[in-house]
Amino acid sequence: MVATGGLSGLITPISETIQHHEPWLTLHGLRLVFERNCDLENRDLEGGDRK
Repeated sequence: MVATGGLSGLITPISETIQHHEPWLTLHGLRLVFERNCDLENRDLEGGDRK
């Protein structure tokens, strides 16, 4: 089980189920989506095919 979010750091130490604490998981995901979209836009500007 993975705990995410701002308050997960308070719960993780007392939980018997949570195995990993990742407070920035959502932001990492948003960054990946942003970077992929930037790559697609750059390809479009260069005349490449959009997948």
